[in-house]
Amino acid sequence: MDDCEIILGDALVELDRITEPVDAVITDPPYNISIVRRDWDKIEDYYLWCKTWAEKCLVHMKPGAYLISFGSPRTFHQLVSGIEDAGFDITDCIIWNKKTGFPPNWNIAKDFDARAGVKGEVVRVEHGKAPGKKIRDRSYCGRAYDTGVSAWSGRIEIRKPGSKLGKQWEGWGTALRPIYEPIVLAQKKFDGSFCENIEKYSVGGLNITKCSRRGFPDNIQEFKPVRNAEHPTTKPVDLMTWLVELVTVPGQLVLDPFTGSGSTAVACILSGRRFRGFEMENQWVDLAKARIDSASKQVKMDFF
Repeated sequence: MDDCEIILGDALVELDRITEPVDAVITDPPYNISIVRRDWDKIEDYYLWCKTWAEKCLVHMKPGAYLISFGSPRTFHQLVSGIEDAGFDITDCIIWNKKTGFPPNWNIAKDFDARAGVKGEVVRVEHGKAPGKKIRDRSYCGRAYDTGVSAWSGRIEIRKPGSKLGKQWEGWGTALRPIYEPIVLAQKKFDGSFCENIEKYSVGGLNITKCSRRGFPDNIQEFKPVRNAEHPTTKPVDLMTWLVELVTVPGQLVLDPFTGSGSTAVACILSGRRFRGFEMENQWVDLAKARIDSASKQVKMDFF
């Protein structure tokens, strides 16, 4: 196989075709939270689906090899249960502290006003900044509401709650600001002791020295998130590189069954690991390959 290979196809099918032992699985699967109305993020039995792909990974992994998977706080318990029931040992949970996030919050007072057909007292007026774009109604704390008023008009009214229930529940919402993502650290069972397994298969340990960003590495890590207009869940390459280097050595094979925009692949190229991934969406395969080409050129330039 090539040092970096992405195959267009369903992971549940393609995982059965792997012929080479895998040193680590590092992946970001769908979370089953219907993110940005994507059909691929709607799975009927999420626990069973996670258990199925984890079982297929387990077959091809070396003893002691790590499986690292991102998840959502809402469905993380199903992800971890599926991975554990597939035969892995759960060794830790890493928290990716993003320090930023947009709350999927519903403003209760605003909703009561809308249901009653009432508009509260105007407390101030704000003006739009971007002609042609819609302004968000910040009448109450919490979720922004689209007023449908064009910023070209240059005016938006900020109101207090007007209905009885709106006044009673002013300041109440339905969600906290999500600033972290959990990452499960799971491991295939050892063949013998730590030392015996590592001597035989060259996997099973954590690269403490290499991954010491601020002293001894802990299980809460801060990395700045990235925005990718083409893919909704792109992970930062520096975070993926940290994870790759945590559980593998240069030249080893990393598998990502849900490649997405290719951040794991790019991290493998930049850190000298081999990569194999699966992705069932054509557009993400094209995006990932473009990022891989760019990373490969960067490595060649750095070499010379």
